[in-house]
Amino acid sequence: MTYTPIGGSPITIEYSLQDEFQFEIEDQDGFKLEAGDLKQFLVLLNLDALFDGIDFSSATPDGDGIVRINSNSNSHLAEQMGSNLEDILDVGEDADNDNEIDG
Repeated sequence: MTYTPIGGSPITIEYSLQDEFQFEIEDQDGFKLEAGDLKQFLVLLNLDALFDGIDFSSATPDGDGIVRINSNSNSHLAEQMGSNLEDILDVGEDADNDNEIDG
C-alpha cells in the first residue's frame, strides 16, 4: 500500500501478522464438496474500517524507507490494526436459525 501524507511524498507501507484466521461458513442446506472440486469463496475486507484510527504519520520507516507494520516494526500500529481486523472479521452468527445475523 502507498500512503501519501498531506504535502509529503508517497510512502510504501507493508502490514503483516503471524496470526491464523479461521473462516467458518455455514448454510442450513450445506455445501457439497467432492474430491477434485474447486470451490472459491471471496472474502472482502472493509479497508476503511481496517485503517480506522491508524495514524500512519506516527510510523517509523525501516532502513530501506519502507514502513513495515508488524510485531517487530511499528508494533503500536500493528496492535491497532489487529484489533480493527478482529472487529471487521467478527460478522456474527445466526444462532436461532432465522437466516439473519443475531444482534
